[in-house]
Amino acid sequence: MQIKALRFTKTVGVAHISVAASLLAEAGLKDAEVARHVDLAREILRRRRLMLARHPFLSVHCVPGLLKAITYVFPVRLSSDQTFQMNCELADAEARANVKRHPYFDIAFVAA
Repeated sequence: MQIKALRFTKTVGVAHISVAASLLAEAGLKDAEVARHVDLAREILRRRRLMLARHPFLSVHCVPGLLKAITYVFPVRLSSDQTFQMNCELADAEARANVKRHPYFDIAFVAA
């Protein structure tokens, strides 16, 4: 499925995962790579004994000729400083696990 380049930033529910999947496929990112990132984020939540404040959501960013990216957002009931620390922990975990960072996909913990 080819996605027409539009200029937008949009938050979509996980029910709209097919749009995200199409953008990630167009960027050459495989499902298994996304799953490794998600698994590491979930491990951080488990280690901290945290649950998500609400359902995770996708933030899709598209600017023709400049940017097509997806952020999988995990809202947690913590301060901005604490979520920053969790994001640093996730980056460290990805580096230790040798999980390749991708310019078109990211996971972010955010304060809910």
